[in-house]
Amino acid sequence: MIRFALKVLLVTSVLWSAASALAASVAERLVTLDTRPGVSQKFLLLAPAKPTAAVILFAGGYGSLKLAGSTGQPEVGWGKNNFLVRTRALFAGHDLLTAVVDAPSDCQDSDGMSRGFRTSAEHCRDVEAVVGHLKTLSPVPVWLVGTSRGTESAANCAIRLQGAV
Repeated sequence: MIRFALKVLLVTSVLWSAASALAASVAERLVTLDTRPGVSQKFLLLAPAKPTAAVILFAGGYGSLKLAGSTGQPEVGWGKNNFLVRTRALFAGHDLLTAVVDAPSDCQDSDGMSRGFRTSAEHCRDVEAVVGHLKTLSPVPVWLVGTSRGTESAANCAIRLQGAV
């Protein structure tokens, strides 16, 4: 039983190391787009050399990641432990053009994307700008992925942006 557990641990370690090495080869940058009048949308972008698809990742909770820093050194202020935020490099390591969206500039207060914003048309206009930016980088299909309250964003925008995602 101990030998089996050690083998599982070894295989898991090797696979994790391989995935981490793949992910490390993709540089991360902070992108800011103007989306609606007076509103900007920040997101982390990981662009592999030859993406096969794109994913836009939505963290749960109030969704305000407080992204900051320079293009070469982006920082996540909140949500570092969210599954999608912490595994974003693994998505890119599997040749997925990866965007992790923050709350837009008009939702950076303590409530973030609460009070129904995640189900609004305004939210989808911001996401549509991110989709458009990704399409300029690579003409691949775009998928929306959310965890917890982020699923509201993914479902709302999938319905409203039919054909684009």
